[in-house]
Amino acid sequence: MLPKETGRTRPPAAASPACACLPVAALLLAALILLIGGACSRVPERTPIILISIDTCRADHLGCYGETRGLTPHLDALARDGIRFTHAVSPVPITLPAHCSLMTGRYPLQHGVRDNMAHRLPEAETTLAERLRAAGYATAGIVAAFVLDSRFGIAQGFES
Repeated sequence: MLPKETGRTRPPAAASPACACLPVAALLLAALILLIGGACSRVPERTPIILISIDTCRADHLGCYGETRGLTPHLDALARDGIRFTHAVSPVPITLPAHCSLMTGRYPLQHGVRDNMAHRLPEAETTLAERLRAAGYATAGIVAAFVLDSRFGIAQGFES
């Protein structure tokens, strides 16, 4: 299990080697978001879950990881009020396979997606969105990168 932190404290300015990998694993793609709970009338008693991944963003450029110029106030507020990961590592430095691993908890050789656009996540794989939806959460995915288009199977379990 990965360590988690509330985001109420900042890590030291000098990032550890594990933190250097953080953008690849925990912040992999601009605007892949699970919008769950909160305003959802189906499950108001559940804790809202928002998963944000941003591709190619260095952790030390976000205020919640030590940046002091105030460039990311909204992300910083989410990190402060929620849970943020400080030692996440991606099993692969390629967007689609990394997201398939993030969403399934499996390595690329297990889920079969090893490159962008050349593979599709098999329907037999169970995603985080599918598990959350089965548990009664409303799910939505907002994607800005072509390699995470629904045609590559990553949208499994999202209602919209």
